[in-house]
Amino acid sequence: MDDGANYAFIGVDVHKEQHTAVVIDWWTRVLGEFTFESKISVYPEFIKELKKKIPENLNLIFGLEDVG
Repeated sequence: MDDGANYAFIGVDVHKEQHTAVVIDWWTRVLGEFTFESKISVYPEFIKELKKKIPENLNLIFGLEDVG
């Protein structure tokens, strides 16, 4: 049974000009916070920086704010 300890959860607060993401682990410890422009061209750099702050053994689960 998977208890969630192998995951990092990334919540993204989306806005027109920039997005803010917070990364937590199963125990709700903050692993990192990021602010980045809302351009598709910056996503590869965001993922690169994200992976620097998260242990390699954790799977990434993304959640995005509903803006509709």
